Amino acid sequence: MSAKSSVFAVLTFFIVLYLLDLKFGTQEFKPKVNQTTNSSTIKNYQCPEGPIVAVLGAGRLGNQIWDYASTWSVARRLNRTAYVQDSIISELSKMFENLSLKPLSDFKKCRQPLPPAVPLDKLFPLDTLGRRFRARNLLLPAFSQLLEVVLPDKELLRRELKFKPELVAEAQKTIEEVAGRGKMVVGIHVRRDDFGTFLPLTFHSKLTTENYFKNAMEWYRQKYGSSTFFLIVSDDLGWCKRLLGNDSKLASKNPRHDLILLSLCDHTIIDYGTFGFWGAFFSRGHTVSLNVEQNFTSVMSVKANWTLFDKETLSVIG
Repeated sequence: MSAKSSVFAVLTFFIVLYLLDLKFGTQEFKPKVNQTTNSSTIKNYQCPEGPIVAVLGAGRLGNQIWDYASTWSVARRLNRTAYVQDSIISELSKMFENLSLKPLSDFKKCRQPLPPAVPLDKLFPLDTLGRRFRARNLLLPAFSQLLEVVLPDKELLRRELKFKPELVAEAQKTIEEVAGRGKMVVGIHVRRDDFGTFLPLTFHSKLTTENYFKNAMEWYRQKYGSSTFFLIVSDDLGWCKRLLGNDSKLASKNPRHDLILLSLCDHTIIDYGTFGFWGAFFSRGHTVSLNVEQNFTSVMSVKANWTLFDKETLSVIG
């Protein structure tokens, strides 16, 4: 073999090695990340531009709706992407369709810092939140009940939190089977269960008696006539049947069904708790409420024209 041929063979050998390294090289693949902004693409997930609003959440259905609604309204005002705990999305998706907020597990893919939750009292005044948390992610505490931002968004939230049609049909069927058609129907929520210990600790109060509900029913009869029909949903149906059975009918099935049923009634009577609040919130009619949670009820009396009953005298305030 000539010298010229040998050089050509060596060059060919190294060229082949180079091409093989390009095709089958062992260099680690890394996703492309935009280092100049908070936006990145990791495993086909588009991370948010700028700071976010999130909530961890806790509690049962009423508290979960509060956490979702508060986060949604705060994010709308700050023009941020919002995330809620996966368990909230999982539960609320059984009741509402096409929820727009994202599960918190999506945000965790972005490897961005999530700060500790801001204590509820540190969120106020709410109109300065954007300035105080301008370049920072904002984590709302569990049990976020931010009436100041949620109530003005009432109609928007009714569109965001849209009940699934099949659940609405089921609740409407219950109303028609129990009350019939063409009647003025008032939905009553009676909360007892754990509130027997919760009320004394939190509000220095106690479970109300049957007289509150009877007085509230009489208030509606005087306003709309003696043929007004009353349906009860409750976590203590035995108590309701024993003490209120002569004036009303029981209609409870499960929490989702019961809350939607309250929303479909012409008017509502509630005592205390987040579940009753949301039943009244989604209802288009009037609400009578016991004045226990005064930070809520006093606002609803002015902003939503609720009628309040005094927790001691069990009569209309004012």
